[in-house]
Amino acid sequence: MADIQWNLLTVLLSIAIVPLFERIVIPAVVLGVFFSWLVPIAVPILQFFCDSFAFLAQLPTTITFGKPPLLFIVFWLIIQFLLEYSKHARWLLGILICSYVIAAALIRLPFTAEVVYFDIGQGDCTLIREPFNQSVTLVDTGGKVNFQHEQWRERRVKTTGETIVANYLLSKGISHVDNLFLTHQDTDHVGNFASLSKVIDVHRILVPQGMEQLASFRKRLRVSNNTLQQVQGISTKVTSRIGMFHLLHPFASGTGKNEDSIALSFSLQRIKFIISGDLDKQGEVEVAQRNPKLRADVLKTGHHGSKTATASVYVSQLQPQLAIISAGVNNRYGHPNAATLATLAKQHIPFLNTANAGMIKLMPQEKGFIIQTFNENRKVK
Repeated sequence: MADIQWNLLTVLLSIAIVPLFERIVIPAVVLGVFFSWLVPIAVPILQFFCDSFAFLAQLPTTITFGKPPLLFIVFWLIIQFLLEYSKHARWLLGILICSYVIAAALIRLPFTAEVVYFDIGQGDCTLIREPFNQSVTLVDTGGKVNFQHEQWRERRVKTTGETIVANYLLSKGISHVDNLFLTHQDTDHVGNFASLSKVIDVHRILVPQGMEQLASFRKRLRVSNNTLQQVQGISTKVTSRIGMFHLLHPFASGTGKNEDSIALSFSLQRIKFIISGDLDKQGEVEVAQRNPKLRADVLKTGHHGSKTATASVYVSQLQPQLAIISAGVNNRYGHPNAATLATLAKQHIPFLNTANAGMIKLMPQEKGFIIQTFNENRKVK
């Protein structure tokens, strides 16, 4: 998904770059080539310009506009064409600027909430955003297990956190995340965290209490754009609510394993959702026992539809209208498991699987929700 980002320094640098190169950079290069005794003078000049551009690149001057609707793009092309030939350039320029503002407002301040279950292969990543982007939350980031290779075989490849999750956020005019819940330590849930943090600003990271002490997590944190001060270990002993989210699990400090997974419930437009990482059946049953009135309209099945999760008694209490499964196409684990699908079928609960549907977007309404699914070849409403 393409996104529009504009740096405020673009116009200034575009005007300044040509004379700078013509009068300073090119002469310095030529002198260095033909008069070797001038190299000690030319090199510092070129290094100064390289350092200056690197410094300017780090300044927070980039505006994330977002991906405008096709109608706006066609309209802008027409207006720019008319500007070349019309005598009413001022009026047209005013209309053009107003349309930019309207498009930016529509993209960055959406009227509807949405919950997006990303198609990132065998992993988990969910976006929750309120109307007008009052809060933007990610639950997990997805990730891929990489096997060790010799150093000469290693190369930098963009993660799905960058190519899918970050691109989607930027296309919606979102350049930051208020809350990032990392449900537990497994790579398919947190592996993209570091690379994603370099593109999207993460304000707060919430992990199951005890996971913040793990060496493996701190190693990921060191190569991210975040610090330990931005990390908060949570359990129901510490807090029951984080903003709009009701914390259901973990009950105490642990080590970030499946049985320590964060489980959350939240409501958007009166539609109730539950997400629980890789929490196992025993944990689900205990959550149900501690919250006897707990219900969910949309259930994110635990552990990618594995037979270790989605306990029948748990599903029976929640009474969901829809189940969401996040799994990779032809994954080696056989997710979703036949036992999980049988549990859903027995209780007449329809499900969507990212392996088949691609990215799944739910837009809650007062009386239900709108579902959009996306795959590589088509979009289905």
